Formats: sequence, C-alpha cells, structure tokens
Amino acid sequence: MNRIQRREFLRVPATFDVKILISELENRENEILITTRNISGGGLRLSGINQPLQIGTNLNGVLWFEKDQNMNMEIEFEGTIVNAVPTFQKEELIEYGVKFIKISRLHQEMIIRYCLKRQIEINNTLAIK
Repeated sequence: MNRIQRREFLRVPATFDVKILISELENRENEILITTRNISGGGLRLSGINQPLQIGTNLNGVLWFEKDQNMNMEIEFEGTIVNAVPTFQKEELIEYGVKFIKISRLHQEMIIRYCLKRQIEINNTLAIK
C-alpha cells in the first residue's frame, strides 16, 4: 500500500492576526480582520469568518508575523480559498484554507523556518509528558 503525500509544506498550529481584502465582495464589508488557526509555507487557515466565501475566491492579505519574541513584521500575500469547514464552536462561522499564490520567497522561507521551529517545540513538549 502506497501513501500519497499531498502537502508540500509542514503545517503547524499558529495564531497570527491577518487583514484580508476581498475585492469580489459586493455591497459588503470587503476588509476583514481575522486570526489564523494554522500556517505553512504554502498557506494558512483563517479562523471563524461569518461571511460565506466561494472556493476559488482570490484575496489580498497582510499577515502580522511574529518572527521572534522581539520582532514583528507585516507579510503581504495574495491567496486563493481552497477549502471551507464550519467551526465547531458556531455553525455560522467558517474556517477557510488559503493557498498562497503570491508571496515573497524571503517571507515564505521565514514562515517555513517558523514552522520547523514550532514543530520541534511541539515534539519536545509531547516528549516531556
């Protein structure tokens, strides 16, 4: 039995603030402030949006990324919604998976390094228990 690897990047739980702008929203608020649920070098999961969005919707975003404890930075990206899942807390809230379609290579590498560091922290915490 062969297992197919679908993910290109390691994904870790992470909570960062994000501002997204969706130009396809007509007659509605098109700028949304939200947080992430997880992140990878290939995209992120937006937590609990109460506006229905279509898979394939393009968006522009700014991720307030905590590089380390003393340094925060803004990472601009373009993405597309690739999946939608209702939250467990409230049915009317939806989590959206966003795939990066445009992000600077430097910023993507910073996110990948963060994910690797975070995964080591998680593994060490589990090993202690």
